[in-house]
Amino acid sequence: MKALIAFGEANWMSILKTPDKIDTTLQLLHTAQAKTIPDSVYGRRLALIAEYLAPLEKLRAQSRIVRTDVPEVLVDQRLQRDIVVDGKLDDPFWQKMHTTSRGKLKPLQAGGRSGPETRFMFGWANDNLYFGITCYLEKGKPPRNTAATHDDMALWKGDCMELLLETPGHSYYQIAISPSGTVTDQDWALDKSKRLDWESDVEVKTSVADDRWIRIPAAGEEQEKILPFKGFRRQADGSLSLALQSLPSTRPRG
Repeated sequence: MKALIAFGEANWMSILKTPDKIDTTLQLLHTAQAKTIPDSVYGRRLALIAEYLAPLEKLRAQSRIVRTDVPEVLVDQRLQRDIVVDGKLDDPFWQKMHTTSRGKLKPLQAGGRSGPETRFMFGWANDNLYFGITCYLEKGKPPRNTAATHDDMALWKGDCMELLLETPGHSYYQIAISPSGTVTDQDWALDKSKRLDWESDVEVKTSVADDRWIRIPAAGEEQEKILPFKGFRRQADGSLSLALQSLPSTRPRG
């Protein structure tokens, strides 16, 4: 048990990202359990630890999935005056976006089947980061809005688009947006009871057409809440201290 606790304290920041460290954690847990009487004080403590670590089994399997041809884009430097945040992508800011700043989502697992296409564009202007994301729809099936208010957890029962933001020192922030523009945002580094206390303060506009819905979130004056003291500003070498993963979520329809 001592070895398990020591390993966890030394590696807690990287365990979730490293399959080998997940393996070591689970092996140390199983070894400790084998040497402990289940009904003893230590056995009951290990049972609580085992319950807490149970999701690691699934995470380990997911982390070993081979992903190929992962889309990558460069954030395009644009002019602030060229954008109107109105849920549409018809202004010069988006229409003149370089091809290197455009992309489309692909299945997380190599060879997996994707649903309706999702396309995205990233732009940068006056220390603001903009995402223009178009989610195409199945013919005859309008998007489902299930969130009534801000931070409504029912949002995931319908259609939504998620942004998972990871900065060099923080993992991770989640911003989920419904087709109507309702936002649920969380800081997954906080305790479960406090995750929804974090507010991204993103500016969001959406629009819905017959075959697609579009949203444009922008990190503006409040962006320092995501990357303290720096926001999303560029580093000295011109690069961005930001890793991003976008996930469209479409629930089964009855």
